[in-house]
Amino acid sequence: MGAKTEESLLSDFGHADQINIQLGHLALAKGYSARVRKFGQRLADDRMSADKDLTDTAIKEGFRLKKSPPGFFETVTFRRLRMAVNNHFDTLFIKTIVDNQGADVEKLGSAMVTMNRYSTTGRLLDRLLPTLRSDQRIARQLSPP
Repeated sequence: MGAKTEESLLSDFGHADQINIQLGHLALAKGYSARVRKFGQRLADDRMSADKDLTDTAIKEGFRLKKSPPGFFETVTFRRLRMAVNNHFDTLFIKTIVDNQGADVEKLGSAMVTMNRYSTTGRLLDRLLPTLRSDQRIARQLSPP
């Protein structure tokens, strides 16, 4: 995987981190159940830590991370979450996380197939994948049956 592709991949994951940090903070503020609020805190903490590691790696590699404006999906999702209340918020939040984490895990797994796992970026992504999978597993456990 070339440097430009690694730079683009890190930019994408940095954007995903920012979305998940915002989602976590929203769950802290609006979560109906204590379990959702606790998970929101964990999600925000995990993704802030991942984002710091990602930013440090980008600086070390000389990459410039691109900031992406919110897309249509993100705008609509955040609007729906901000309007939701009580259990409806919790259900919508968990579904959003399961879907987002699933996409992030899949993208990261695909990138790992073509990446040199011993490169700085490869080692970073190798460290991030278990946390993403753990957050996804917790979100699925919180999902209503």
